[in-house]
Amino acid sequence: MQKSSFFNSINGDRKYNASDYAAYFGSFIGNGVYPNPGNNLAVTASGGMNISVAAGKAWINGYYYENTGTFNMSIDVADGVLKRIDRIVLRLDHLNRQIALSVLKGTPASTPTARTLTRNADIYELAIADILINNGDTAILQANITDQRLNSDLCGIVHGTVEQVNTSEIFNQYQAALDSFKKEKNEDFITWVENLKDILDENTAGNLLNLINDNTSNLDTHLSDYVRQPYSGKVDSDSTSTEYKVTLTPPLTAYEDGLPITIIPNVDCSASPKLNVSGLGATPLLDADGVALTEGAMKANKPYSFVRVGSNFFIRSGSGGKPLQVNYTGSCKIVAETATKGYIECYSSGTLSFSDRLPQTVDVFLVGGGGGGSSSGNSYVGGGGGAGGYTKTFYKVKPSTPVTITVGAGGTAGSTGGSSTYTWLTSASGGGGATSSNGANGGSAGGGGMILSSSTWSAGGVAGSNGGNGTPAYYIKGSSGAGSNGTGQGTPTTDFWGRIHAGGGAGGAGGNTSTGVGTSGDPGTSSFTAGSGSAGQTGSVGVMGCGGGNGGGGYGGGGGGGGYGSSTRGTGGSGIVIIRWGY
Repeated sequence: MQKSSFFNSINGDRKYNASDYAAYFGSFIGNGVYPNPGNNLAVTASGGMNISVAAGKAWINGYYYENTGTFNMSIDVADGVLKRIDRIVLRLDHLNRQIALSVLKGTPASTPTARTLTRNADIYELAIADILINNGDTAILQANITDQRLNSDLCGIVHGTVEQVNTSEIFNQYQAALDSFKKEKNEDFITWVENLKDILDENTAGNLLNLINDNTSNLDTHLSDYVRQPYSGKVDSDSTSTEYKVTLTPPLTAYEDGLPITIIPNVDCSASPKLNVSGLGATPLLDADGVALTEGAMKANKPYSFVRVGSNFFIRSGSGGKPLQVNYTGSCKIVAETATKGYIECYSSGTLSFSDRLPQTVDVFLVGGGGGGSSSGNSYVGGGGGAGGYTKTFYKVKPSTPVTITVGAGGTAGSTGGSSTYTWLTSASGGGGATSSNGANGGSAGGGGMILSSSTWSAGGVAGSNGGNGTPAYYIKGSSGAGSNGTGQGTPTTDFWGRIHAGGGAGGAGGNTSTGVGTSGDPGTSSFTAGSGSAGQTGSVGVMGCGGGNGGGGYGGGGGGGGYGSSTRGTGGSGIVIIRWGY
């Protein structure tokens, strides 16, 4: 097909697209960046994990690009173990109709390579720089930025009708010339030394040799210092919680800025610990904000990486060191196992906040308040036991701050316990309150009250535990008319560590008209005594006692039922909310 351009249009018979103009310019303007000024679109480190691209112009396949001022870009954080190479490119994007700077993030590897450029009908890329990002780097060094603007395979210089100059070939010619020059001068040096032997006497030559040997030894020592870095290993056995010691062989001769080191403590650190390398002096260990590490921020047998800056060692990003700052307005217990791992047990309602940073995710365990026990409204029958609170568990919840926490209160006699909540999550309802002689439904069920026997004493109903139902009441003769046992949630009421919560309350005992004592049934067991429901009061038949039901065990435990003849019944125990992070 024959094509020609450009001509004036008559009644719209000559229409041209941007691609027509691009093809026209591309026929005599080659791909690449402008050579002048020398820093045209040059990439430089600008502090931390940031770079800047200087103002400049470029052409790609006949399309023009200009950056009118310094353009700042952020580079993703380094991998903790592997290296990678990120490539800075100019991308011609026909779908989005633009040319723009972009980062081709490399794949972490022990021997990393830069990603291949995309060059197809839709996208065409020029690489202007490659950035080596070593494992654990917290800042980009200018020495790790490779300028690719003169590489004609990746970018090159804008040219006219003359084809692109193969700068790679010129580079090889310069390198060959340099190698030849070095070889020639090396031969001249050897000849000079041989002539020097004839000039120097034995004593002069010997003294000179000693000086050379001393200087070589010093150079080898300094070389070893840097070859061995970064050091990674356990601290010396005589290290303490306030001063960790590391002995290098050969020893480090002086502290240098940028010196990296990874240590494995032998004991948990005290407040404001220090590090002493090769006896050069104890140096403070600081967090990334320049604050001395707190007690317990470093745990025994865990690795921590530092870098020397000025007269301090700063912990490297991702190496921990500073525990999460957790605050709670209610009654609680906070445990920081490591800088990034811990939990909080909330015993009353309040507001939870993280003052410095958020954990990535949290796990949440909720126990509602226990239900209250009942007193029987029927003749000769003990009251039913209240149920333990319902439980719910949530994993990998995205945290926020602040967070409203509600801890369900225990139910009063015959009342349902309060719900426990973590902000917007579905709440864990409180255990049911018992009615009359019937045991209540809940996390773990309440036991039913037992009926009076005409000839023998009977015990109250046995409550459920760990999410179970109430079991048949203990009796010797007959159970017709006894209260029914409640139904549990059917799943365990255990927390993250397998501890049982929310036991049901036992039913109250019935009695008889002869001799003996009616005893209460067994309550639901738990791993805790705190948060348990209270017992119902002992009733009587004549002068004979009828035991009240015992309260269910653990946070959110149900209240016990009252014994026959008593109107006093147990109240439910308060619930609990447990939140953990770093697991």
